[in-house]
Amino acid sequence: MMPKAKQTDREGTPFERAVLGFKNYWYPLYQGKSIGEKPTKVRVLGEPIAVMRRNGVAYAFADHCPHRGVSLALGKNYFRGSNTISCRWHGFTYDVTDGRCVAVLSDGPNSEMVGKVRVRTFPLEERKGIIWIWMGETPAVPLEDDI
Repeated sequence: MMPKAKQTDREGTPFERAVLGFKNYWYPLYQGKSIGEKPTKVRVLGEPIAVMRRNGVAYAFADHCPHRGVSLALGKNYFRGSNTISCRWHGFTYDVTDGRCVAVLSDGPNSEMVGKVRVRTFPLEERKGIIWIWMGETPAVPLEDDI
């Protein structure tokens, strides 16, 4: 029988658990001018995220469609002027302001999936030309309190 490996004093500390970064903080993401209407892929704290603008406002959301896991950064804006992104696979269409599924193009106008599926969204703030993202599970604190 092999002896158990000795644990270090730092195992289990917040530092050890935050290999990829600390949740519940604001992180600088992009220069504001680099975010356009077409979604851009980025990985923050190990999480794949898509970032884009709709009607001049920047939005961030999990870069996978909850239906089949397809990258939403490959998505299409079928509804010009709306705050939506549609998955290229089956047309699940999400409102990027809150992540709600608002249509399923492959099901037609009476889809039973509408309102039952949601993609995670991330709060963004833009200050002095920098886009900041809140990576926490809790409601975002004011940006000025954190930086």
